[in-house]
Amino acid sequence: GGPHLQGGGGGPVPQLMGMVSVTFDNYMSPYVALEERTMDEQLHAAVSDNTVDNRGAQPVFVSSTNLFIYMKNSITRCTALTKEKTFFLLQRAFQKKLQSYAKVLDKKLPQPQTQIVAKMAASLANIQTGDSMQTTNTVYRIPLGQEVTVCYVIDTCEYCADTVEALEDLIRDKIGSKYQDKIDMSGEEDAFRDVTAKCIRVLVSGLEQRLDTP
Repeated sequence: GGPHLQGGGGGPVPQLMGMVSVTFDNYMSPYVALEERTMDEQLHAAVSDNTVDNRGAQPVFVSSTNLFIYMKNSITRCTALTKEKTFFLLQRAFQKKLQSYAKVLDKKLPQPQTQIVAKMAASLANIQTGDSMQTTNTVYRIPLGQEVTVCYVIDTCEYCADTVEALEDLIRDKIGSKYQDKIDMSGEEDAFRDVTAKCIRVLVSGLEQRLDTP
């Protein structure tokens, strides 16, 4: 075969990629912090940005597509240098920011209101005397036209949940073998599913309140 590259001590020279990876991982904290700060800026802007992206199969907030595009580009930047510890920490940063984005979407929903409801007490004594007790009930009032925003939140949550699953597969495929079993983004997927479930409750409650309003 051809000649082997030798170092000064006569041993084989480590692969350049391996050297870069190890060196880079020793200084990963500032890099991951920079990526987190940029995603934080996106999340801050997403709070007030209700711009909708209609290019896909369903309308979603453009902030969601921008966030996933950034994460994909971030993966490309990181894996060009290392697929080990730094990439794993970057994935952890993704998890935190996705949880934060689910909260951003939740805040786009109408705030709950407390409604006082009078109910007859179940006890025989109260039934005989006609006494009643008051309980509180959480309801949502949706301003006219804002039900469309709730529907956008639903579509965006569904898009995010599906994309988180694809993101998890991508990361597991690219990360070093010793980290593959540690990749689990089901909690982030569930966070978006939970907001979707809340959206349904908000829509039902909001429409009920409209019907009850004289």
